[in-house]
Amino acid sequence: MSCTVEERKRVRRADRAIQAEVPTGSVDVLAPTAKGSDVVVA
Repeated sequence: MSCTVEERKRVRRADRAIQAEVPTGSVDVLAPTAKGSDVVVA
């Protein structure tokens, strides 16, 4: 498989854009009625 110079530049730009993104995470939110004994830690 051969790549043109422009394709390589495009891939490098995309790579830099992805690295520049702020990492995101997720947080599980418990219902206000959940008790400590209802919480399961995996």
